[in-house]
Formats: sequence, structure tokens, C-alpha cells
Amino acid sequence: MSSSDEDYMSPEILGKLKDTGSDLPRKHQRDIMVYKKTKRENFKNSRVGKKILEEERQKELMETKISSDNIGFKMLEKMGYKPGTSLGTRGSKITSYQNKD
Repeated sequence: MSSSDEDYMSPEILGKLKDTGSDLPRKHQRDIMVYKKTKRENFKNSRVGKKILEEERQKELMETKISSDNIGFKMLEKMGYKPGTSLGTRGSKITSYQNKD
């Protein structure tokens, strides 16, 4: 490189440039910040909603009886299970599900 060529990375040339800061205007930065905040809040709210729906569905399913068309029920019948009787040893009398709240 010859001495007559100017180096565009030299401190003399870089010092003349002014720092513009961000590439985006303040309004656009604020819009992006608000968008991210609302997106975060919507995600949190949707998680809570899904959890409540899942709990309601679980309660609903626990209250319904297993149909006799169910494959698992057919297997239990082949092993000697009769509807209304308890599972396990003869001493235990659990005939339905219980929630552990």
C-alpha cells in the first residue's frame, strides 16, 4: 500500500464520523418493545388457560366410567375383573378413583 492511499480505518477518518446510535428511530424501538411485551403476556395467559382446561378435562374423564368396548377393560375382564368390584387384594375395597388434593 502506498503512502498516498488513505486508510479508511485510520483514526483520523473514523474520528470524523459521528455515532448515530441505533439504526431504528425511537418510535420503532418502542413499537418493537411493546410488541415483545404483549407477546410475552399473551404466552403467559395462554399457558394458564391451557392448564385450567387440562384440569377440567381430567376431572371430566375421571368421572366417566370405562366402556365395555375398551381394549383395556376387555383384558381386565379376561383376568377376572367384574364391574363394581375392586382391584388388588381382597382386603382392599377401593372401587373408584380418588383425587389426592
